[in-house]
Amino acid sequence: ITGLGQDLTTVRFAKSTLPGAKDHRVFQINNAAALVERMTITGGVNVYAYDSFGGGVCIDANGGTLQDCRVTGNKGGTYYIRGAGVGVNSRNGHVRRCVIDRNAGGYGNGSYGGLCVTLGHVENCLVYSNSSSSAAGLAILSPSNVSATFPITVSNCTFSCNVANSVGAGGLHFQYSDFVRDRKVEVVNCVFAGNSGKAPPSGGYGNLDDGEVTLGFGGSFPDLAACAAYVSSAFMNCCFRFADPTISFGTSCLNADPLFADEAALDFHLRSRGAGGRSPAVSKGAYGPWMDGAADLDGRPRVKHYKKGTGLVDIGCYETGYFSDALLFELR
Repeated sequence: ITGLGQDLTTVRFAKSTLPGAKDHRVFQINNAAALVERMTITGGVNVYAYDSFGGGVCIDANGGTLQDCRVTGNKGGTYYIRGAGVGVNSRNGHVRRCVIDRNAGGYGNGSYGGLCVTLGHVENCLVYSNSSSSAAGLAILSPSNVSATFPITVSNCTFSCNVANSVGAGGLHFQYSDFVRDRKVEVVNCVFAGNSGKAPPSGGYGNLDDGEVTLGFGGSFPDLAACAAYVSSAFMNCCFRFADPTISFGTSCLNADPLFADEAALDFHLRSRGAGGRSPAVSKGAYGPWMDGAADLDGRPRVKHYKKGTGLVDIGCYETGYFSDALLFELR
């Protein structure tokens, strides 16, 4: 299903006025060849309690692709809704270049706001201004009975201004840390900044930072410190804006202000130059072959410059223009 663009095509769930009619999510995608693209998706309400995925869009077990869409104004209408905006539950599930904003999660500690992934792949997405009782931005939950490496990848995404209004961090909820073993999850080149939350859920969870990261521990990890040390390997070249500047988390990750162009106005482009300074996330991402020919959320080339065969990429969903640090002389 292909629309004419987010500003021209809107698919909205409208509840029937007939007696006994129920709310429902807007799209359930359940075929690896299925594609939904270039539209705004809104008005969905997931009322199917307990481990039900997606208020706006559910990518179910057989997979499918959601790309170049805006998913906004959807709800988790009851308990334990896995992603009021988008829920992804398939190794063949893909979400690309989407804006996921202003979705509201359901009730209880297991309800999540913008995006929830148990299996699947997400890249070049902006997830902002979602709310939920917990994990309003991104929730990564345990894939069960999975032997392949990297059944979950989240690459070059930006998570900001998401609010967990009951328990846990607003930015990221990372559950069941044992499954990091055998490299089952990879979060690369992502920004977590400006999210807000509350104290961690009781029993088996801890906040690395009240705004940005909640980790689930237990089993092999008796406490938050042991869990954080182990799961750090899943996070590479990310930028976290932790309240505590001494927190070190991830591999080649930053604990720094990403310097958005205008966070108050919800402009999450990185500053490339100017009086406010250059973002520390510019050209600090990890290059991957999938980026060749790929576009960022604005449609710009994901790789803006090659140096010795390696692409220079930014952290987050937007790529800045390439500016040389060399002096420029104008001859007339």
